[in-house]
Amino acid sequence: REEMSSLQSRVLVAVIGVPVLVWVVLWAPSFVMLFALCLLAGIGGEELQQCVGGVKHNRLTNLSFTCAFLTVACYYFRPHLVTVLFVLAVLSFFGYAIFKAGEVKFAVDKLHVHNLINLRRRTRIGMGTCQAELCACRASCVLCQVGNNKPEEELADLKSFMQERWKGMQPVAWGDTLKENQLTLKIYQELCGLNA
Repeated sequence: REEMSSLQSRVLVAVIGVPVLVWVVLWAPSFVMLFALCLLAGIGGEELQQCVGGVKHNRLTNLSFTCAFLTVACYYFRPHLVTVLFVLAVLSFFGYAIFKAGEVKFAVDKLHVHNLINLRRRTRIGMGTCQAELCACRASCVLCQVGNNKPEEELADLKSFMQERWKGMQPVAWGDTLKENQLTLKIYQELCGLNA
């Protein structure tokens, strides 16, 4: 049944959505295009909040939609307010999502994850192009708080995790990759106090 609804939604997008999008982009008045961009930004903000926060519908997801919608609208009508709305959006819904530690908390509670290596396997943390430049120390902190791990154990776990990330990056460390690795080294040695 879910496959059928997925197929129906794809057909609906192909048959109705694409021609409407072409009309909006090519022939519609500018206010229709503005409304479409605002709507897409709002939906994107709401979807992002649902992914990060782990909650489908609440006041925060509605606020995410509203802030993203208004940011695009203000960029058109009052560009000087965009910065204020952007800061409000970041502080309100991303701050809450980080505070709640959605995906990490879910991994600890439901998937029995108790270290960064297992968290990487479950959430792909540290597997982006930056190779855990900033996310590993944050995830380690959240694991310490949510998973009730001892700080000393988490520090050792973070050190081990960063060593594993470095093993994968060392063979290709030149040019921009080397610069990024040097930044990561500075962050973890000087800010976090890790010496490998």
